[in-house]
Amino acid sequence: MSVFARHATLRDLVAVQGLCEVESHILEKHWGPYSLSRLMERSALSCAVMDDRSGLIGFATLHHFPTLGDLPAATYLDDIAALWKTDDLDEWDASKTISLTFFQAEHQHEEEVLNEVLQMALNFFPDIDRILLLLPVNVPLFKPLLGNFETIEMREDADTEAIGVQVFQTTRTDITGDLVVRSAMVEDHDDLTPIFTAQKEGAEEYGEFFLAQMIQAQDTNNKALVAEHNGRAVGLLSLTADVELSSLQECFELDQYDFFVQGYAEEAVRVHENHLERTARLREEHAAKIEEVKAAARAEVEEEWQDYLEQVKAKTEDDDGKTPEQREEDEAERKRYEEEELAKQIAENEQQALMEVGEFEEEEEPEVDLRTLTSNAVCVTLFCLDPTLDSQVHRLLFIDNIHFLSNVIYHLFLTLTNCAILDLTARRCTACCCRRSTCFRTRSTV
Repeated sequence: MSVFARHATLRDLVAVQGLCEVESHILEKHWGPYSLSRLMERSALSCAVMDDRSGLIGFATLHHFPTLGDLPAATYLDDIAALWKTDDLDEWDASKTISLTFFQAEHQHEEEVLNEVLQMALNFFPDIDRILLLLPVNVPLFKPLLGNFETIEMREDADTEAIGVQVFQTTRTDITGDLVVRSAMVEDHDDLTPIFTAQKEGAEEYGEFFLAQMIQAQDTNNKALVAEHNGRAVGLLSLTADVELSSLQECFELDQYDFFVQGYAEEAVRVHENHLERTARLREEHAAKIEEVKAAARAEVEEEWQDYLEQVKAKTEDDDGKTPEQREEDEAERKRYEEEELAKQIAENEQQALMEVGEFEEEEEPEVDLRTLTSNAVCVTLFCLDPTLDSQVHRLLFIDNIHFLSNVIYHLFLTLTNCAILDLTARRCTACCCRRSTCFRTRSTV
């Protein structure tokens, strides 16, 4: 019989009550006083496990903090760490921990039900690494929890009776096992083909040995990675460094990712400094040109003015019949007029010359020519993963293990200094950019 888990709602309440009714006294002993409707409404995840005839065979809830005992929700992990031996436990963090707070199943299917509940919890909370279980101190671990949860030992100086609860845990690794990422081999074809065929519509059109041929065709710019689980290949990631970036650079705001090219920041500084130097040089040349045309305009006016003065002087010498005082007055008036007229003509001539030269116009700063820079991106061309490990997909690729994945890519693609991992599948663009010590992620629909 196949079973599957889904979200429980209040519409399932009657069926859940029927499941729990017979053993309600035992359940209260295990989980404390409870209200099924309250559990459904206030839990972080409420699971209903159904059989292949859509009959309810199991029910469970999980909270972000234990509901049993007197541990404050805000500090419960610190309180547990103070009383139980948690020093050697990895990822002891509230953001990575959730608590199983209620569980009931038909006894003949309880193992399958628990497995579905735990898998659903890990899928629903992909960042969760640990599931805690608290039971009253006088209740021994019972099936099916027995064998799936391990005891966290109390510290020697802790008062067991006063505390009243015992703590158990299971981890993501305990439930799903470890995923190992390695380079793909042709021998992985047999394990990967059923996964690829099930997830890719029209996969048969690629040919029977498509994956084997793709893996065999790896070269400097094309690599393939395999996720291995319990000795079996369960996932494939194909990457290529042959990426046409121009359309992405035009359609997306990639400034913060250096447009997925190497040396962009250095080239941008060089282009800017060259622009400043060229602007300063052109400004100086323009200023020198202005002084040059102004001097030429002044010289032209002064030359014409000298000719005019000689003509006026000859006429003045022929002017008789005036007294010396009158001549002196005329001479002063003439000089004043000549100076004003000369200045006016020089100004007009200079203005005309300046109009011909024009004002200085600063050129727009050129952009970095991205075509001259080497690509810093690799593109995901194929990805498939066993659906039973879906909860591991972004842990494997884009979040907790991004440093690991980027290190693998740096090893495979030796010319990359920084790395942008592009996923162009499923009509979306996902970019995950790694700079040795920092990582970024963006997503846009195209």
